[in-house]
Amino acid sequence: MTNWDFLLLTFSVAALLEAWTRGSLFANWRAYLEECTGFIPELLRCAFCLSYHLPWVGILYLMLLDRYTDHWAMIPLYSLTITFIVNRLRRMIEMLEYIGKDEF
Repeated sequence: MTNWDFLLLTFSVAALLEAWTRGSLFANWRAYLEECTGFIPELLRCAFCLSYHLPWVGILYLMLLDRYTDHWAMIPLYSLTITFIVNRLRRMIEMLEYIGKDEF
């Protein structure tokens, strides 16, 4: 794994965790998992726990891509990374606008 792959994977995992824990698209799934018992439902309910398992899944994904496919399969990682960075920049801008309103 290259340094670039490592960086992409880090941001991609962060984006997936954020989408899973905050996204309205997954709200019904999260509500369903609240009713379920067992290891997998517990893992999916706990963002902290999930953050330990998503990276190795991502590493396996990268290893499979490297061996069996071309670089088109990297699009999901690129997309997740860009989404994560854009959302962080958007939040920073919102915070700066909020701080600016208090001063006037």
